[in-house]
Amino acid sequence: MAMQLVASEPGKRYPFEILGDALMELGEYDQAADAYKKMELLGESDLNTETRLARLDLIRGDTAAARRRLDSSVEMARAISPPAPDVLAWCLVQSGQLALNSGDWDRAERDYQAALDARPGDWSAVDHLAELRAAQKRYDEAVALYAPLVEHVPRPELFQALGDVYAAMGKADEAKRWRGRALEKYLAAVATGSTHYDHHLAGFYSDTEPNPAEAVRWAKKDLESRHSVYAYDALGWALYQAGDYKPAAEAMDKALALGTRDAHLLYHASLIYYRAGDAAKAKDCLRRAGEANPKFTEFHVHR
Repeated sequence: MAMQLVASEPGKRYPFEILGDALMELGEYDQAADAYKKMELLGESDLNTETRLARLDLIRGDTAAARRRLDSSVEMARAISPPAPDVLAWCLVQSGQLALNSGDWDRAERDYQAALDARPGDWSAVDHLAELRAAQKRYDEAVALYAPLVEHVPRPELFQALGDVYAAMGKADEAKRWRGRALEKYLAAVATGSTHYDHHLAGFYSDTEPNPAEAVRWAKKDLESRHSVYAYDALGWALYQAGDYKPAAEAMDKALALGTRDAHLLYHASLIYYRAGDAAKAKDCLRRAGEANPKFTEFHVHR
């Protein structure tokens, strides 16, 4: 559909924005970069340009460039007249997530609180702040944020996040209940033909309710829809759980091919390469994970 828009309105930017976004989700990063380049040529840089290129920078491992672009997008969002609190909150959440994933919890805190100041009750800001509270081991506060949120925004990934917080607190019954509700909704969604939660199911069966065969099945299904670095990471991690280390390492080679500096991805890679017999590569990935995020071993939401 985006290609049809490009063909019908070749001189406008928004068809290339949509095309680039679709290609990013599919894991076709070179084509996405080409679409975004054409988008840039059709006008001066703006908030839409900066946030999209920041995503591409992150996939390519250039976190410094992504930080500059997200800072720029926040300033642009603040300057919108009349104010657009939803846009500002969204930009601040993206900025905060980068800070959290880099181990800068103070910056993440400021960004998430600023997002909630701009748009009180913004569900994504609440979700991300709750994740930060759990990482800080302030579990009661995380639950206090998630519990009302899941009532108003009944998304299965939020159910799982709440269950994961309860698990971190040692409350097994509550963890099981919320994780069970998440699984029920994941499976209900895929039963309707949706592929949105294939990735979540691969992770769920790898980490939350270990079932290597199911994890591999859903990871392969995810790859039928997209070829993103995270889809390859999910497959590698699922194969690792299944004890199939050489194919797991081959999948991780693809996940790391663009230099993505994601600590959790690199941590998976370190364990996989070690089991596949490449201790030097495993050690290097573990070092890079610590450099990308010194706090990567703390609580995090499976997104």
